[in-house]
Amino acid sequence: MEFQEVMRQARRMCIGECTAKCPLMSNSGSHICVFRPKFNDGYSAEEFERTVMRWAADNPEEGT
Repeated sequence: MEFQEVMRQARRMCIGECTAKCPLMSNSGSHICVFRPKFNDGYSAEEFERTVMRWAADNPEEGT
């Protein structure tokens, strides 16, 4: 996966507030989102990419 595409999809996914509804917030309450000013130091880029692209597959862009 091209990282630029991952970041484009992540930007689409962001609703501007961090809530339990966000796929980038784990069940334990830790965030792996790079859009937060301070995100969990323990995140992995692979986990971030998987989460974003899973969301993108489940939420196709309108008109595509």
